[in-house]
Amino acid sequence: MDGFSLSCAFVADAHTSCRGFSCCWRLVICRRIAAWLNIAHAAVMVVMSIHLPHERQDLIVASALFGIIGVALIAVAPKRVSTG
Repeated sequence: MDGFSLSCAFVADAHTSCRGFSCCWRLVICRRIAAWLNIAHAAVMVVMSIHLPHERQDLIVASALFGIIGVALIAVAPKRVSTG
């Protein structure tokens, strides 16, 4: 991965001037998908904690961790820029 792609992944406005625009856009989309998948996984674990009372504490802690990771990924994802 070259420096331009890395700048697209980590700098919010860098993707407008990158050479590898399609690669950068895929990184943004992948980060957003990963964030929502973490939140969905946390939700499933919360439901599992309701049905498995003997595993409740471990599942709640793990689901909180996945939820925090998902929110953090959404927070650091670059904002969408309208082109027209």
